[in-house]
Amino acid sequence: MGGKHPSAQELLALAEQLGIAVADSWLYIDYVTWGGIDAVYAFGSFQGQPFGPIDDSNLETVEMTYVEVMSCIGISKADALDFQPFNRGFWGD
Repeated sequence: MGGKHPSAQELLALAEQLGIAVADSWLYIDYVTWGGIDAVYAFGSFQGQPFGPIDDSNLETVEMTYVEVMSCIGISKADALDFQPFNRGFWGD
């Protein structure tokens, strides 16, 4: 991914500033897609349990890591992978 990712402390401070830190579940996610899932960075909370940061750009493992991140907030594998920008051609190439 391009650039430095915010730390867990920075993300918690931002969540508090935005007012979402009081929510039971929330997610910060940064991903790269060039016709698939190429990289993912995530941090958040699900049902009051914090998780992350999670960082993966290994093409052999990143899709499963992304699926695991989405499952942390209750999104199924099928729904997580049914995200149109992950399909080559979505952006007109």
